[in-house]
Amino acid sequence: MSELAILPATKLGVLVTLNKATAAMERAAREAESVEAGGKLRPRVQICMVRELLKGRKASTCL
Repeated sequence: MSELAILPATKLGVLVTLNKATAAMERAAREAESVEAGGKLRPRVQICMVRELLKGRKASTCL
């Protein structure tokens, strides 16, 4: 994945993946702007692995 496509009206997004995110995926997520949600500044794109979510980790604590 060389580019991350974000629709202009999209406020937040979560990419759920089976495997660890690649360096390019992490870089693209970091480069996406942050937004205010729930009174906190959050990354616009968050990447979570399925196993993290199944262990109870919330998407808001993922990359």
